[in-house]
Amino acid sequence: MIVKRVSFADYQQMLKQAQARLPESVKIVLLADRGFVHTELMTMVTTQLGWHYRIRIKRNTWIRIRKLVSAEKLSSQLWGSNLFT
Repeated sequence: MIVKRVSFADYQQMLKQAQARLPESVKIVLLADRGFVHTELMTMVTTQLGWHYRIRIKRNTWIRIRKLVSAEKLSSQLWGSNLFT
């Protein structure tokens, strides 16, 4: 099975079109799945478009921020509740 990835240029064009159509007064949050691999696109989203992004991850994912922390524990520490329940 051949998997074709969407290029950065394709995403960039699509998001610029979306920006042109959306009201300036709304806060945009781009939601991506954990397999999303375009870090340069996320940089563009925040620096050029002024949007925010969230990446969904599995409940049992571990994140290293100076020390190893489970995604569930990090969720509780950052937002005061477990976003995985």
